[in-house]
Amino acid sequence: KGYCHEPATGRLDMGHLQIVRDLAQPDSARTVPGLLAAALAERRRTHGRPLTVLCCDNLPQNGALVCGLVVAFASQHDAALADWIGREVAFPSTMIDRIVPATTAADIADNDAALGVHDAAPVVFEPFEQWVIEDRFAGARPMWEAGGAQFVADVAPFEAMKLVEDPGALLG
Repeated sequence: KGYCHEPATGRLDMGHLQIVRDLAQPDSARTVPGLLAAALAERRRTHGRPLTVLCCDNLPQNGALVCGLVVAFASQHDAALADWIGREVAFPSTMIDRIVPATTAADIADNDAALGVHDAAPVVFEPFEQWVIEDRFAGARPMWEAGGAQFVADVAPFEAMKLVEDPGALLG
């Protein structure tokens, strides 16, 4: 929701009131596309070295989406900046999965006992976790596989597996 895009098309919503405002006042941007475009313009101005923007939200193909939005925003003011972003900035897609079942009355009681205060809405989770990152960086990448991240050529199969009830069915 913070990307000010048209979910059906994945395009930047040029009529969105906040995008209109940011396009009129890019030096005081408030939206994600406006803030990223301003930050990348400054990076290009100061030294121009490549950069990776890593999206960790819950949207399919999040890196490609955000790249398209930022390039579209930048192109409204500076075609050279939009071109530089397209060439020098990587936006790898990611998929993060953590099983978070519904909180039960027992979870609340256990949490309250452990903390010594009442929390009406603790978030509990199962041990399973998966962080899948498209291995497409603008330069050296962090060694996050040491912490359990998986680097892959394409996150789409992992996104699909996350959304089906029988992941084994995808494997044939």
